[in-house]
Amino acid sequence: MGRARERRVNRGEVWTVVAPNGTNRWRVAVISADAYNNRSRFPFVVPLIRRPSGDPPPYTAALADPDPVGGIALVAELGQIDVRQATERIGMLTGASMARIGEALRDLFEL
Repeated sequence: MGRARERRVNRGEVWTVVAPNGTNRWRVAVISADAYNNRSRFPFVVPLIRRPSGDPPPYTAALADPDPVGGIALVAELGQIDVRQATERIGMLTGASMARIGEALRDLFEL
């Protein structure tokens, strides 16, 4: 019996992620480098939301119009997922959105 092919994610991709209990779903953008993602089952991601209620929280990045989803990336909520939780690839973020996320990360960590 062959081993099941493990899912790979790439920097800039947007995925629907399902919680281990199967009840909660959310969208994330993969922000870790492809070299890291190819060796690790736990890529770094930031959650995406459509629109915040009220003022956006600090350390966010607005997504560009051509992106497959609209809204903002919650950069301060940076985390890791198990790639087995990624159930549906939505598409790729634009270079402009990834640059905004990178800028918010630099601001967050004072790089």
